[in-house]
Amino acid sequence: MSGNKRLIRNTLTLRVGSLLLAAGIWCWCITAWGATPDSVRITGNAPDYAGMTLIIETVSHPLLREQEELTRLTINEDGNYSGAFAIDETTQCTIDLGHYRGAFYAQPGQHYQLALPPYKPRPEAERFNPFFEPEIILLGVLTPDAQDFNERINDYEIDFEAHYNAYAMTLFNQHNSPLAKRVCEQLDSIHPSGSDSFFIAHKHFRASRLYALAMRRLKRQHINRFFSNEPVRYRMPAYWDSFNETFKDFFAYYFQSPSGKRFRMAFNEGAPYDSLSLIMKNDTLFTRDDLRETVMIRALYDAYYTGIYDEKRINDLLTQMTERAQCHQTRHLARRIIDRINRLKTGTIAPPLEALNTNGKIISLADFRGKFVYLNFMHTQNYACKKQLQALAAIARELKRDLVVLTVLADENDQPAFDYMLKNNFKWEVLHFGGNGRILSDYNIKAMPMYYLIDPDGNLALSPAPAPEENFAERFIEVQRNYKNNKTRMTPDKQRSIFDM
Repeated sequence: MSGNKRLIRNTLTLRVGSLLLAAGIWCWCITAWGATPDSVRITGNAPDYAGMTLIIETVSHPLLREQEELTRLTINEDGNYSGAFAIDETTQCTIDLGHYRGAFYAQPGQHYQLALPPYKPRPEAERFNPFFEPEIILLGVLTPDAQDFNERINDYEIDFEAHYNAYAMTLFNQHNSPLAKRVCEQLDSIHPSGSDSFFIAHKHFRASRLYALAMRRLKRQHINRFFSNEPVRYRMPAYWDSFNETFKDFFAYYFQSPSGKRFRMAFNEGAPYDSLSLIMKNDTLFTRDDLRETVMIRALYDAYYTGIYDEKRINDLLTQMTERAQCHQTRHLARRIIDRINRLKTGTIAPPLEALNTNGKIISLADFRGKFVYLNFMHTQNYACKKQLQALAAIARELKRDLVVLTVLADENDQPAFDYMLKNNFKWEVLHFGGNGRILSDYNIKAMPMYYLIDPDGNLALSPAPAPEENFAERFIEVQRNYKNNKTRMTPDKQRSIFDM
């Protein structure tokens, strides 16, 4: 647990309300992971959040750290809320609360009365700062059974962090495995494992982090002790904290090790995935299919961004994994990684986008298929955006016959943002992201304004595209001309012959 986590408990009056259906996309995600889900109920009272919609999320793709929506909590005027979502195993959930991000663990079939902290808005300067990380707070849970489990995890995390900080330098400098053992035994005496399999595994992988410091020159022994005989825990943050530390830039280590020599030669010679997997399986560390495949997919993902390895080779291997990996979780993750590394490249399909416009109508990017779209992301309280909106208005007028201007506003509240656009006579199609972080994530929005040009086939023609004042009009005319020429070459006019007379 990082240093900025702290436990917050209040004594808010809670009331059970009506249940909401879980989001369909999460049901699909549960199916992809291959388990039978059970319903989790959420209720509470938080007057500070009256009128807001809070989104409960979880990390759906552990290597990519992508957030998946579980459900939305609509807070009524009295501050009451209720919701439900489906999970198949113990899952860490988070809620964006403005300045904070609240966290709690949910178990299938449980009811959770949450105690939310007083609302503290996130300053606009922080909302689109790519380096800003909201403070994570551990939410109070007032339902007895659920409270006991969350307090058990939270109390252990507080003590683990204290011990880790106290002994990390000694463990690292002295390679002192006996000390790591004593620290773990001390934590075990304070926090007995009992029979809870999740808590037992959670402590196992926290111990892995301590031993990793002492065993940094004994990587094989560390992997064997903590990973080789353990299933991949797809929903356990403690597992992924340790896994990512252990297997980061794995090829750099494995290619230089005696055990990885044959694997390195096969990789460099262009061997297919099946052959590489079989070679790796002969290593006693990686006989488990789930671990071997997860390590390989992490290694390929890291390798892609080093600039050392051929991108096409890595794409080909990942594509093979989507079809040939033994574990369906691996196949699913391989598809997501392919999407991630190829996302937003010029020539690729633009991510889908759907949001409400100024009239409350749902507008989709697909509605503009057959036209060039100048997609842009703005914030009406941002000085640079205000300035460029004026320039964008000129583009919308001058190129209205050939180009659709589509603006997505990321202001916290939609109506004041729409009012600003109408007041300034910005009459092109304007949408509001509606608190859906997926829209901003899909287009990698770290700062604003941001622009993309999408061609009539739905592909990214310029990614990113220049701003209106950066010769966009000239670039657009060039792209449009090339597009038309390519279409003409693909479908040439039929030559007339004597048989057409």
